[in-house]
Amino acid sequence: MRLSTILSALLLCACALGVRAGEAEREWFRLQLGAETIGLVWRERRVEGEVVTHHEHFEARFRRNGEPLDFRSDEIHRETRDARPLGFRMEQQTGGSTLSIEGEVVANRIHLRTRDGGREQSRWVDWPQGALMSEGLQQATAALPELDGASTRTRVFLVTSQTAADATITRVGHETIRIDDQAQEAIRYDTELALGTEPMRSTSHEDTEGRTLRTAIPMFGQQLLLERMAGPPASDSAAIAGVELYDYALIASPRPLTTEERRNALRYALAWSGDSVLHGVASDEQHWQPESDTQATLSVTPLPSSRRAEPPTARDREATVWLDANDPGIRRFAKRATHGAKDDHTRMRMLEAAVARHIRNKSMRVGYASASQALAAREGDCTEHALLLAAAGRALGIATRVASGVAYVERFGSRSDVFVPHAWAQAWVDDHWRSYDAALGRFASDHIAFAIGHGDPADHFAAVAWIGALRIESIGSATSSAASPPRQAADER
Repeated sequence: MRLSTILSALLLCACALGVRAGEAEREWFRLQLGAETIGLVWRERRVEGEVVTHHEHFEARFRRNGEPLDFRSDEIHRETRDARPLGFRMEQQTGGSTLSIEGEVVANRIHLRTRDGGREQSRWVDWPQGALMSEGLQQATAALPELDGASTRTRVFLVTSQTAADATITRVGHETIRIDDQAQEAIRYDTELALGTEPMRSTSHEDTEGRTLRTAIPMFGQQLLLERMAGPPASDSAAIAGVELYDYALIASPRPLTTEERRNALRYALAWSGDSVLHGVASDEQHWQPESDTQATLSVTPLPSSRRAEPPTARDREATVWLDANDPGIRRFAKRATHGAKDDHTRMRMLEAAVARHIRNKSMRVGYASASQALAAREGDCTEHALLLAAAGRALGIATRVASGVAYVERFGSRSDVFVPHAWAQAWVDDHWRSYDAALGRFASDHIAFAIGHGDPADHFAAVAWIGALRIESIGSATSSAASPPRQAADER
């Protein structure tokens, strides 16, 4: 799973709520995960006549299992002085992948143009009702009464998916914070952004002039911090070493799992730390049973049981920026791969095998690529496999979606018996949502889904929210009355 790009997408969401740029002034922020500096952000606001332009630049450096990955993004919002949306542009570079999204808003419609690699597409989509961009969010926060506990509800426009997420912004009150060992008086604002099953919660502190001093997002059991700087950095961002994401992102298994038991239903005893109550994803293959505010039992069945989740909606069949099922290459690939298939389950199994064969270079070097980019590059990890498989299914008229969570592996780097971040596809087959995993070659009960979406990086936030806070205390057969005792592993965190 592309943890680096998911972090980046989430940070961009948080910045939209938590950074207020001064007029014609560039403001600089350092980005930290725990104690490690991983990047820089600058943002500026310009007013020309009746048009207000917000420009945010974000760059970060990560390491994934030792492999370096640089991320760079520019996002520009154009609005009128009264916050009516006019247009937007985003350019994102991740590893070897480049994506550009540009939109012009006309009469509550978006003329959308996307470019990934050498391919360009153009279409019209509806503007999400009530969605605000940067100027609108800034005005909504500024309009809050100067009373502790005052709050407002609004909707945040997400460029990567052209959808809106509900947000609640609350003024908490005055607090003293420390930045660069200096005490500063600030006003605290808490924001809750609804992304999938788990809301993204951020805490921002502003000075008396409304300028952001710090924004914090809980992640991987750490704090992702955006802190104000006095000016541009003294050294180039290339000097940043970057953080090894998998130091934070692996969940220890209490014991080894055999191939045979992973073919059958498993029951997991889960526990977590933190202030949030985590909510599991319910599906045909996965049953979530809360035991307390910090504990739950999860049963995973490799094949659909009598449980039934919600049937697909029209959106589960649509082409998106990331699941670009209308790409001619993906349509040809899907048709060729399923020649002779008589039913949708057989088509998905044939696509699962075809995607596994097609992506020859199993690599983490690629950034978060769209399905058509993965088809052309023939390189990637589980994310590229999942997006290409889901898009190919949609190209055949099958409703699909992308699941993200963790999957068990016997070895990952120097660690053994761990659950690693993972993504796979689900398809509506025989009146059930069934999982198909082209990266690992099979779906089994060693997969735990934390989020389900349409391939947009922000859809995966629940997985990021869980990892770092979650512990698997025991694993046993879902048909037995007692789960096996946890193993005291030397490498268990």
